[in-house]
Amino acid sequence: MIQYSLKQLSSMRLAFILLCAGIVWFGIGMGLADLGGYRSSLKQLNSIALVEWWPIMQLEPVLLLWLSSLVLVFFLLGCSTLACTYTSLIPLWQRRRWRHKQIMLAPIHLLTLLIFVCHGLDVVWVHQPTKIEMQVGDSTQFEGTTITLKHIDYQDDIAAIRADLQGHTAAGRITRRSITQFDPRHNTAEFVVSIQQQNINAQARFLEPYQWQSNKLIVTDFYVPYGQPDSALTAKVTLIHNPLTAFFFGCYLLLLLSLLLHVLHLSLCSKRLED
Repeated sequence: MIQYSLKQLSSMRLAFILLCAGIVWFGIGMGLADLGGYRSSLKQLNSIALVEWWPIMQLEPVLLLWLSSLVLVFFLLGCSTLACTYTSLIPLWQRRRWRHKQIMLAPIHLLTLLIFVCHGLDVVWVHQPTKIEMQVGDSTQFEGTTITLKHIDYQDDIAAIRADLQGHTAAGRITRRSITQFDPRHNTAEFVVSIQQQNINAQARFLEPYQWQSNKLIVTDFYVPYGQPDSALTAKVTLIHNPLTAFFFGCYLLLLLSLLLHVLHLSLCSKRLED
C-alpha cells in the first residue's frame, strides 16, 4: 500500500498537473490583486510576519481560500518531488549507476526541495520587512544600524510623481511606468549607514539595492506628498534582514550547475548510443 502510494505520488503526470495548477493559482492571485480589489490586503500580508496574518484572513475569506489552496498545491508538489527522489533517483546513486541518463536528476530534485524549504523558512521565520518613507535628513534604526537619507538625485519629471489627496500620482505604479517616465539609472537615493561608529556612504536605486552583512536596503519608489513642495521628495524604502540569503542563492547556483551537468550528461549518453 505504501509503495503504491509513493509510486502514484512520484508520477510525472501528477508533478506536471501540480506545476500547471501552481501557475494558474499565481495567475488567479494577480487577478485578485488587479481586478478583485485585494491589492492592499496582499501588500499588508507581504509586510508582516506569518503569525500576524490571521486577523486579515478572517476579514478576507476569498484571500484565505486562494492562499490555502496555493500552499496545498506547493506542499503536494514538494511531496511529489521527495517521493520521486526516494523511489527512482536515490537507488541509482546507491547502485553507482553513473552512466544512467537520469543520474543527475537526484541532486536537482534534492536542491529543489531545499529551495522549497528555504522559501518556507523565509515566510514563517525571516520575512518581516520594514517599510518606511524617508525624506532627506531622516534617520531610522535597523538591526543595530543607523540609516540616514543623505540626498535624493531625481532626474525624471517630478511633476508626474506629485501625490493627490488619495495618495495617487500621475505616473501610477512604478512597475507600470515607461522608461521615459521613470529611468531607474537616473534616480538615486544616497544614504549614510552607521555601523559601530563607522559611517558608510551607500547608494540605492530601484532594482539595485544596497546590501551589508545579512541586510538589504531597497528603494521601491519616489513621490512628493500631497500639498508639499518638491523639496519634500520622499523615498519609499524597504529594509530586510535575511540571514539565509547567502545559503539561499548558493542553493540556486548549485541547482543551475546541476541542470547544466544534467544536460551535458544527457548529450554524452546520446553520443554513446549513436556510436
